[in-house]
Amino acid sequence: MCIRDRCRDEFLRKAENDKIVSLALEEAKEVMKGYGVANGKAEEVLKFFHDMGILFWVNDAYLRDVVVLDPFEAFVKPIRTIICDPRQHTDEEPHKSCKILMRHVYNDYIMNGRLDANELLPALLKDWSHNQDAIVQLMCKFGLIVRLPGDVYLVPSLLREADMSSGHEQEQKRMLFFVSRQPIVKVDGSIVDRGVANDIGYVQSGFFNRVLAYLIQASNIESTEDLHFAKSFATMKYGNMYYNIRAHKSYISLEVDDTELGSCVELVSHVDKVISLVMEQFQMNAFSMCSLLEHETHKDSYFSYKRIR
Repeated sequence: MCIRDRCRDEFLRKAENDKIVSLALEEAKEVMKGYGVANGKAEEVLKFFHDMGILFWVNDAYLRDVVVLDPFEAFVKPIRTIICDPRQHTDEEPHKSCKILMRHVYNDYIMNGRLDANELLPALLKDWSHNQDAIVQLMCKFGLIVRLPGDVYLVPSLLREADMSSGHEQEQKRMLFFVSRQPIVKVDGSIVDRGVANDIGYVQSGFFNRVLAYLIQASNIESTEDLHFAKSFATMKYGNMYYNIRAHKSYISLEVDDTELGSCVELVSHVDKVISLVMEQFQMNAFSMCSLLEHETHKDSYFSYKRIR
């Protein structure tokens, strides 16, 4: 049996027999050293084990110091406690106690997806307090939560449907971002049949939540006073420009008022980069993205934004 196999078996034994959930990086290196792995090769071996699904370890500034032997106990259970709809398990701990003892911040959490970072978050993660920082960083890294101004996180998966009676449905100019496995063919290099594009495009579950989280991370938001976050919809700000972004079955729309989309080059590029980053995180290597523009006089077609801007 080779050195790598012996290390693998030892990590599996610790997880399955000793019920050890995680080790500090230096502890894991000591384990491997005992089986002949040189200290300079230890991280290479850990990366291999991670890629093979034997354990969880990423060489990230916030996560590299912990080697997780049981990802379900270390990450899946606490993350599920935070991002799954608490209305479905409010009679279970820790939600049951938090609902009573922290009524105000807990109601803000379940009604608006706003998670208080100082009191509620530690209370929900009390069973994993030793690993809280790594759990939070992992959720932020993958867009499951995102920090807002003040001591609060937004949990996109808990957002509720938007109330469109407040004027969000007013006429706006729309840029459409289609993500599809099949290429969207343009006629004469700039025109796309609307029906064909709508049939090909697909916004998968959870995709928009990541887009929203990454947009917030990339936007340097100083205040949320004039912003709005809801399920599949948000009002955001880029520089001095407010815009709406919305998920549809076939595409994500970027909507602006009182301006020509052709003058929003930086905004479109900003959203384009964020969507591309989410595609990378989802490992959507077989998919491509196409940005198209609606035109009020052409109801059956979209136009290539890159060709007309």
